[in-house]
Amino acid sequence: MPLFRRLPKRGFNNKRFATIYIPVNLDSLNQFEEGARVDEAELRKVGLVNGRGDGVKILARGKLEKKLTVCAAAFSAGAKAAIEQEMPGVYATVSTSNNYFLGDYTAVDPSKVDALPAEQGAKVNKVVTAAKQGALASMTIFPLIMLGCYLGLILYFRGRGGYKPVEIEEQDSSH
Repeated sequence: MPLFRRLPKRGFNNKRFATIYIPVNLDSLNQFEEGARVDEAELRKVGLVNGRGDGVKILARGKLEKKLTVCAAAFSAGAKAAIEQEMPGVYATVSTSNNYFLGDYTAVDPSKVDALPAEQGAKVNKVVTAAKQGALASMTIFPLIMLGCYLGLILYFRGRGGYKPVEIEEQDSSH
């Protein structure tokens, strides 16, 4: 057998950065009470979700027979269609896709939020405000770090006696 086949394979693997969802089928959600809010914490209490993952993904196997408010990290296309068919108007889409010169992004459309009932609209606006504040906080941290570095450099050089110009003397070329 050639040497390259006997040596272990090394290099970059994207597996540890992958998003891993814990799957939950629609028919297993029927054990909750009518009108209940089902999220990852409730699914863990019941025992439908075990282990570690980046969130819960609702899959389209089975049929949802009760009206529930389902909150999950991801939905399969079939599951999303089944939930919206079972409960029209509960999952009003308030997002819109926009283009920016650096790429596409998804944002909340204020006109769609205004079309929601007052209580849901207030919740959406509260989440949007918190997200904007979080984005602002993450954007302001970099200039604060840079300011700290500049102040550190200034104090360092002042402690060493400040800026001292050095004169370069000409050497004789007669040697």
